[in-house]
Amino acid sequence: MNKRDGGATAARWWRAARGRAVARGTALWGRVSARPGAAHLLRAGQRFADRLGSQFAAAITYFSFLSLVPIVMVGFSAAGFVLSSRPDWLTGLKSQVTAMIPGALADSVGGIIDQAVEQRLTVGIVGLAIALYSGLNWMGNVRDAVRAQWRPRWEREKKAQENFFMRYLLDLMSLAGLLLAILVSFALTALGTAAQDLVVRWLGIDAGGLMAVVLQVGPFLVSTCADVLIFGWVYSVLPNREYRADRRTLVIGSLVMAVCFEILKAALTLLVTRMSSSPSGVVFGAVIGLLLFFNLVARAFLIVAAWMATAERQSSDVQRPSP
Repeated sequence: MNKRDGGATAARWWRAARGRAVARGTALWGRVSARPGAAHLLRAGQRFADRLGSQFAAAITYFSFLSLVPIVMVGFSAAGFVLSSRPDWLTGLKSQVTAMIPGALADSVGGIIDQAVEQRLTVGIVGLAIALYSGLNWMGNVRDAVRAQWRPRWEREKKAQENFFMRYLLDLMSLAGLLLAILVSFALTALGTAAQDLVVRWLGIDAGGLMAVVLQVGPFLVSTCADVLIFGWVYSVLPNREYRADRRTLVIGSLVMAVCFEILKAALTLLVTRMSSSPSGVVFGAVIGLLLFFNLVARAFLIVAAWMATAERQSSDVQRPSP
């Protein structure tokens, strides 16, 4: 056998092996995709891609990051009211901040702090106004994104075009409800953490070893339960009334999103901590981390919405079989 015959034999063997591998992979993919759970995930992923899920997630990321500016302004205003009544705290804060800034820039920063405290009312009012505007736009984008994933047919609603002021009123009510749900979840998280610490102190349990793991898992579970309330409220209110998910689908989807949210929060904390070790990371680490966090949360949020919407469609198809 010469080299040419040997090469032809190897090529035929390679084509046959590749054909067998492709056939086995196709058969395996067919068996996996035929399972109800896997088929459901495939439908959700297809709907997310077909209905511009990535683009909607980018819009939510933009408005989420934009909303941080008025929130920071309101925070500065609240801090200004507190510091104005405690001059000793104001002096200590200025000393700590200016100690970290070299040269003449320290005097400028100290003057900015004094000016912020003096203009706390103006900063607070402007911050609240901008927060209301950006919050309404944020809620409107979230509503459009969820409904784009949820409706059986992807088309723009005529009612949304006609009732402009009613749409803003609904967004305002939804935003108020979301803030209330967030406050309730924060309260539950704080109460759960405080109760855990109180029980540990009462029982006199050592916080090392296995108990350290329990003390770390406990707040995670409490925060997850609180997040389930928030996402359950969002997924039950934002979709159109006639397309809302059943209770079982709503609970499962909210739980999955809550777990994803807590995992992404932990990853954000770890990322910012690692990036803070370098000078460039100190400047850009928090910004990059927040943008990445907002985008991943928005993507997960819309993928879960697509999963819930396709589950709803599946149950509807079972109830109304085609002839």
